[in-house]
Amino acid sequence: MSRPRFGRFTGDFHYGLPAAGDNTARVFESATGEEVARLAHQETVMSVAFSPDGRLLAVASLKGALISPWRSQEIADYVCAHLPFNLTPEEWKQ
Repeated sequence: MSRPRFGRFTGDFHYGLPAAGDNTARVFESATGEEVARLAHQETVMSVAFSPDGRLLAVASLKGALISPWRSQEIADYVCAHLPFNLTPEEWKQ
């Protein structure tokens, strides 16, 4: 499998985003080409970008945009900070 061609990078060039043209935004480690995250979008992804600090990912389609953390732990931290209740271990597994 060939390495992806990146369109955007984090500020330190450690991670890259290819312009895939499908319904996903995939984050790859630049040095190895290993996929480290995949975010599904409802429409064809037209544009992607990292925030200046590399913590957020902006994904745009013709119908709208999504700005989200992309690292698993940061997504969990975000969810925990915004839920009005705690999740049980069983709920986290879902």
